[in-house]
Amino acid sequence: MQQPFHLTAQPGARWTNERIVGVGFVALLHVIAIWAILTGLVQKIVKTIDPPPIIWTAPVPHPPPPTTTAPRIPHVNPTDHTTRQVIVPPPTFTIDDGQHNGGGTTDPTPQQPATPDTVVSGIGGTHTIPAYPPLARRLGEQGSVRLSITISATGDVTGANVVQSSGFPDLDQTAVDWVMSHWKYKPATHAGIAVPSQTLANVVFNLQNAR
Repeated sequence: MQQPFHLTAQPGARWTNERIVGVGFVALLHVIAIWAILTGLVQKIVKTIDPPPIIWTAPVPHPPPPTTTAPRIPHVNPTDHTTRQVIVPPPTFTIDDGQHNGGGTTDPTPQQPATPDTVVSGIGGTHTIPAYPPLARRLGEQGSVRLSITISATGDVTGANVVQSSGFPDLDQTAVDWVMSHWKYKPATHAGIAVPSQTLANVVFNLQNAR
């Protein structure tokens, strides 16, 4: 059986030009590939490692230190031994002993006694009994009416209210009308001044004294 023919199997065979060209072409491709790989890697490394940025910091101005003015110390001449004496007059006290006009004594003005207060009092000539109501006389009505009377500072009756009825409205109303229109009073006083006041009074209706 015939074996295949291989150039490498022949120990004495020589390289041909085609073989040299092929080997050189393959070597060239490897060189180009290695160069491309190295070139790209270098560029990547260069792009990755960027130079640190330069940061410029402006100097911060510091305020000038505050200027303090030392207190001015007056100059004292050590050779000046002159002393000044200040004389303060003693305080003056004035005592009022009540003596005036050459030592005469003036007596204090005696206080006047306070004017006593007075109460209201009726003027008798005006405190008359009203005329008996004709209807009340025919019906035999009689009784006593108790009134609360208000007197002004001039002594006039300004109000009259029934505080205890006689039991008959016509007798009560007759007493109120008569007192307000006829009765007069001497007003009450306080510290010598007339003042308004109130008092109580009874108006009696009696058939025996009817007129």
